[in-house]
Amino acid sequence: MRLSDCPADRLASIKSRHQIVIASKCHGLVANDPGTCTYLTPELKERREYVNQSGLSCAAMFNAADASLARLETTYIDLL
Repeated sequence: MRLSDCPADRLASIKSRHQIVIASKCHGLVANDPGTCTYLTPELKERREYVNQSGLSCAAMFNAADASLARLETTYIDLL
């Protein structure tokens, strides 16, 4: 992946953050390593480090939102 293809880099290049809407989703499992395809390895949900990292529990939704914020390098999401 080229650096310019990274969503965080594209967001950083936008000068008027208030003119765009950032939407994210939750429920699916996102691995710590971006190269891991979680849909091909469903057993990850059973591992200790992935507890509360998927589903629709309150903890899972907050964890998903925090992870999205970190990946996008922004301070807020407009729509979850």
